[in-house]
Amino acid sequence: MVALWLKRARSTHVRDEVEQDQRILANLHEESTMRAVLQESIDTRIRRLAASTDKASRARRDPFGVGLAVFFLALAVAFGWWAVPGGWWLLLWLPAVFFGLLGLVGLYQDGRKVLRDGEGNEITKPRASRKERAGRY
Repeated sequence: MVALWLKRARSTHVRDEVEQDQRILANLHEESTMRAVLQESIDTRIRRLAASTDKASRARRDPFGVGLAVFFLALAVAFGWWAVPGGWWLLLWLPAVFFGLLGLVGLYQDGRKVLRDGEGNEITKPRASRKERAGRY
């Protein structure tokens, strides 16, 4: 979560700097020699910013899903801890394994960086119909 926040804060910071430099450029005298230098600096940063916002960089993780997966993994650890003494407590290994598997699958599914819609669901290519697949051969 902190890494996502830092990444977002960094891109916002670059945009703020560009905006501030544009205000400075607008206030510079027309004959100033620094005008061209500042304009080139702005153009370079905008090019870098545009390159970083391509399709691959829009891929993101689902923070709610990752949090839920971590919660399930914590439950698995807790049940496993309680099952260690033995006796009837050994029955707690069943929910421990269940929650552990659920957490691992959730972490794999939501922890990957993929393109997602507004609700956090993964955007995938539509699958070809059975007729289309049969027509290829």
